[in-house]
Amino acid sequence: MRKQPQRKLSGKSPKDPKPCPFPAQPIHWVRRGGDMSPQDLVLEAERHGVRLLTRGDSLVIRPPGRLPDALKEELKRQKGLVIQHIRNQPGKGWGTVPPLDLVLNTIQPRPSASNRDLVINYLLRQGCHRPSPLTKWLVLREAQYYCGPGKQWPCEAFSYAAARDAACWQLDRNEEDVLDLIRSRQEETRNCNEPSR
Repeated sequence: MRKQPQRKLSGKSPKDPKPCPFPAQPIHWVRRGGDMSPQDLVLEAERHGVRLLTRGDSLVIRPPGRLPDALKEELKRQKGLVIQHIRNQPGKGWGTVPPLDLVLNTIQPRPSASNRDLVINYLLRQGCHRPSPLTKWLVLREAQYYCGPGKQWPCEAFSYAAARDAACWQLDRNEEDVLDLIRSRQEETRNCNEPSR
């Protein structure tokens, strides 16, 4: 029997002799035969750290000013299709699993201990303390950070970054807004559980 050549995996750390099963860099779109699809445009915007939102018949870019001119022009040209794609995405929310190709945030998170607990507990309440598709996604996400942009991060940064990414995707908000929303929901729950005087 002929021996198959071993496939080399990227992301090998000098401290860790085991190869990393994830690519060190995000995989970028390849333009095939002309126009990008609306999904490709949304993903490419995310790779530039930008979220595309809809407001009525408008396409909103948050934060503005980060996209290359060519991508802005393509978004203008396909605005209707991009808006339709964003509106028809599967419903997000409690217990939903983000896509595997969600763009990694290359900046090390530095949350306070209370913010870290707030976000991680939000995911734990969704059943992430036991095997589930969302738990599997979180474990894979931590590995992606470990093998990619977070090679030099402390261990607690991986779990927070994965939980933050899931919560931001589920709630369709940025990190600061997610923290505010979770805090306000906790406060509402606390107020509902307090005995009335």
